Amino acid sequence: MARENRFLIVNVITALGFATLALVSHVVINHRVQNSLRANLGLKAADAAFQLTQSVNESVRSMRGLTARLSVDPSLPYPTFTQLASQSFSHQDGLIIVEWQPIVAAKDRQSFEHSVRKQGGRLSDFHLWEPAQDKDSSMPARARDLHVPVLYVYQSLSSSSTTMGLDLAFSPERMESKWRSRDEGDPVASGLFPVIRFPGDPIQPVGFAVTVPVFRGGIIPGSLSKRQQQIAGFVGLIYDLKKLLIQSKLPDYESLGLNLTITQQAISEPSIKISAGPSTGIGADSRALIFDTPWNIRLDATQKYINSLKTPQDDILPWVIVVVGVMVLGFLVALERNVERLQSTRNALIESNALLQKSEQSLKDLAVHDPLTNLFNRRGFLERAMPELIRSQRYDIPLAILMLDLDHFKQVNDRWGHQAGDDVLQHVAQLFETSMRSGDLAARFGGEEFVILLSHAGSKQALQIAERLRQNAAAIVHHAAGEVALAGSVSSSGVSDFQVTVSIGIAVAEPNLGIDALLAQADTALYAAKASGRNRVAIAGDPVAPTSMA
Repeated sequence: MARENRFLIVNVITALGFATLALVSHVVINHRVQNSLRANLGLKAADAAFQLTQSVNESVRSMRGLTARLSVDPSLPYPTFTQLASQSFSHQDGLIIVEWQPIVAAKDRQSFEHSVRKQGGRLSDFHLWEPAQDKDSSMPARARDLHVPVLYVYQSLSSSSTTMGLDLAFSPERMESKWRSRDEGDPVASGLFPVIRFPGDPIQPVGFAVTVPVFRGGIIPGSLSKRQQQIAGFVGLIYDLKKLLIQSKLPDYESLGLNLTITQQAISEPSIKISAGPSTGIGADSRALIFDTPWNIRLDATQKYINSLKTPQDDILPWVIVVVGVMVLGFLVALERNVERLQSTRNALIESNALLQKSEQSLKDLAVHDPLTNLFNRRGFLERAMPELIRSQRYDIPLAILMLDLDHFKQVNDRWGHQAGDDVLQHVAQLFETSMRSGDLAARFGGEEFVILLSHAGSKQALQIAERLRQNAAAIVHHAAGEVALAGSVSSSGVSDFQVTVSIGIAVAEPNLGIDALLAQADTALYAAKASGRNRVAIAGDPVAPTSMA
């Protein structure tokens, strides 16, 4: 009896031991699968965000020809609009409607409607309308200061009814993105909303719009006030979000066993949901930025998807452990290796992300600097000069602009070559940079033209600084081989020496004078200095300073 008891005890202990090992292995397996699942879902959600963003960006770029034509001919005929829109229209990215939405002042409403009706055809009864209170019918558009009607429509939906005449100004929510695109000068995406494809549309699918501003002349003005004055209208690109998901290069999440939910960030409704079954509570989110409008893309795994990631061994291994306990050690060793691999992959992703951030910063620096002189370029200068001018005018701080141009610079390139010309530009840029005070700003505007912003400097101090720069620039002796010495020195290489002078125009900031006008005054003064014999300094509104040729 004692031996049987010992045997029973051994059996119980052995059974409990292997049962414990089986339970531990089951827990470890589930943990590994869930970690792998979360990483996999994160990558898939990020890929979905990228594909959606890429698809919309390509669609907007395909409309450049249409927007360019509208910028020079806002009242082009409807057949011409249809032809241009059809050439750029893509049925693979969820784009369902292309609209031309001109801005019409209240005083021009009647003449505008009359001129459109004169085109005849489907435009013969054109009028401005908006949805009625019950949203199932339409009514004439109410009077308002500015109307933004849908003048022309090109759509994929085969319907005799369209949104032609719909006054979008009835909806402050829709107009918010349009005014933002006008003020920023770039396309702006709206939030998600029910798309009205034609009056009384019973379906109104969830979609969004990308508003592309169209400015008269085709050039985006540099200042906010000019953008507000020169806006001609907007090209509206309306998307059916569900079609966008079906037609873009995204996998079939429903067949994979993944639930997809897309919402505007921080706003739960309206939304698009593709359900593959009950969620297990394991999911991942990713952020897609569609022309400055953030979307949240969430993928939730169903049991079907989790099972697809499992191997057959994951289900049978706990039972195998009960029979063969020694397999536990091998499984733990393999599990440890998998964890190490996952950690290695994570570290590689962190390093890649750091490199991407570094590359992004380098690209931002390149976008605002001149690669030859390492000074700011026009864009970088304007980004920094406008706040300085505003601060100067607000706190009554003196500020001046120097516009500098190298005299007869073309002769340098023609006689000694472009490399010598590049050397001259670099040497002069170094002179400007080392001569600046703290708070001053120097930039190369293009070619041989430079501009310097002098903070805390009135006309007298600006003239002194400009004269010193003119004299120092004229004192530099340039060599065709690239060497630079003070005037009077002899090049050790025996090559030709030459000097380059500069002409300088000065403009002083005044109240209510914008940066463009201030630059224009400095440019005018520069041309006055040029016309007076070059190698001179001139102040806007004053005679040319009495400086002579070196």
